Amino acid sequence: KRQYHNPGREWKKKQPNALYQPEIIWREGFKGQGIRVGVFDTGLKENPKYLKNVKYRSNWTFQPTKGVDGHNHGTSSAGSIASTNPGCPSQAPEVDLYTFKVFTDDAVSYSSWYLDAINFAFIMKVHMINVSIGGPDFKDFPFIEKFRQLVANGVSIFCAMGNFGPLKGSIISPSDEPYIIAVGSHNDYFAISDYQSRGMTLSQKPYGYGLVKPDIVSYADKVFALNQWEDCFLIQGTSTACPVAVGSMAVCDTNTTFTLVQKIGRPGDHPSF
Repeated sequence: KRQYHNPGREWKKKQPNALYQPEIIWREGFKGQGIRVGVFDTGLKENPKYLKNVKYRSNWTFQPTKGVDGHNHGTSSAGSIASTNPGCPSQAPEVDLYTFKVFTDDAVSYSSWYLDAINFAFIMKVHMINVSIGGPDFKDFPFIEKFRQLVANGVSIFCAMGNFGPLKGSIISPSDEPYIIAVGSHNDYFAISDYQSRGMTLSQKPYGYGLVKPDIVSYADKVFALNQWEDCFLIQGTSTACPVAVGSMAVCDTNTTFTLVQKIGRPGDHPSF
């Protein structure tokens, strides 16, 4: 039976915060503040009530909208990082959010939109990026190389591993790349979710055996998340596991690098970035 920091506390199932207990580190003053997080998705709800620091939203699709989410996927992803809704709170409520609408409301996207959006992410100097989407084309080299450029400049990229499990070799791109942090999902009992895609990766074929993935797992098996109507709804999938992991890492980044950043700055703050 899992031992909690506070043994007298009741664990509310379906709540990542109840499982991970970020308030332990919040009490030290670390809630993700100063961490610039990019969300590549379907956009974000206009004027969200439960997201505190939406610094910039951009639209790279052909839809005539200022990055507004008409699909719900993007709002859910951002909410799983930084929601302050009491019914579905997230771990890093004070991160700075930068949203990049690279999918239309009908879930249509093109690699060229991604290339433009990633170039803009350089300008915004984000520290980490959430990519809760992917596909089977691991030979889209311009797409892959552009993500590689971000990583080379000190940006951490978290990608959903996919929901095609338990088939082996079902991991999607770009999470199958060695420089990407591939995020999988675990259930209430810390077992890998059945639906989560599996390795080994296929992008190394026919030159090698492939890579072991995922790199990290988080709680996203029928958990509560924010939606575009400002309510909480049950959702599951690595698309949710990915922002949950990003929220965790943003809080850790605030904690572990706070004094160091004051002295030398983060990689994304370097003049050559």
